[in-house]
Amino acid sequence: MTHSKTTSALHLFVCLTLFNSCAREKNNISFDGTWIDLSYTYDTQTPYWPTAEGFQLDTVFEGMTAGGYYYSAYQFQSAEHGGTHIDAPVHFAQGKQTVDEIPLDKLTGDAIVIDVKDSVSDYIDYQINVSDIENWEKENGRIKDGTIVLLRTGLVNFGQTK
Repeated sequence: MTHSKTTSALHLFVCLTLFNSCAREKNNISFDGTWIDLSYTYDTQTPYWPTAEGFQLDTVFEGMTAGGYYYSAYQFQSAEHGGTHIDAPVHFAQGKQTVDEIPLDKLTGDAIVIDVKDSVSDYIDYQINVSDIENWEKENGRIKDGTIVLLRTGLVNFGQTK
């Protein structure tokens, strides 16, 4: 199995999000935006928290069965703090919602992108600050309550490091 065929946890998130969208259609709530897939493949190049073990993919079976049909089965292991992720079950927020407690409608919705990649390319340890948000609002207007804020850091251009 190639790394491009491996499925990330975020692909599951996207499927669940789409499922939630279909469920909303039944309630006459429409979606007129654009879906953007934010997932990356989880594989041996995915960065993890320094103390965590990385991604492992093991082949249980791949090939023709005695019954004459093709079958493949794999198992994978991955630390919870790897790559771009939603923290499972909980991260650095003691007493807050765990992933299974977050309603799907809180994981989808209108979003904006604040682009700080130029600042990050100048200084890789750049820390996003209030002025980045204020500058975005000066150009685009106030961010509405409940809007999902995505940050384009450009770190993907620096390559994966462990």
